[in-house]
Amino acid sequence: ESHNIYAMAKRLGIPSPIRWKMIKRTSRDNARTPMQWTAGENAGFTSGTPWLKVNANHTEVNAESEATDENGVLAFWKKMIKLRKTRRILREGSFHAVYEGSAVYAFERELDGKKILSVCNMTGKKARLPDCLAKWNKTAVSNYATVGKKYMKPFEFRIMVQREESV
Repeated sequence: ESHNIYAMAKRLGIPSPIRWKMIKRTSRDNARTPMQWTAGENAGFTSGTPWLKVNANHTEVNAESEATDENGVLAFWKKMIKLRKTRRILREGSFHAVYEGSAVYAFERELDGKKILSVCNMTGKKARLPDCLAKWNKTAVSNYATVGKKYMKPFEFRIMVQREESV
């Protein structure tokens, strides 16, 4: 896409510095990198020269390392997919927004008289749990190994229950 825009702008007589400004403003290429499969050369994406620059973090963040990390993003997604497949409340329960703040978003799912609460910290900063969620006192699932009672970590997600109910 960037090559096509650049060529078209050149044919229209737009100066090179302006062409690059146009591409930087409209293209997503500067926000994308090749898939990081391994920690190896070119992140395992290609043995040739990749069209886009490989992210420098590919030695730590890659599919190969995620496959063996029990606390990684991939393991969490697998856990959540399994949970959704095995818990009707997550598939069929009614949806009700409980809290919509600038950082925290929370919603209930209800089915057959049982309720669960999903809470998300949508920011890269620590966020205070709203007081209206105090009755939800047990975290059943989280993307962090440890959770706080009053605060959520950056980009934390929780499924919470009341008392000794389970998900």
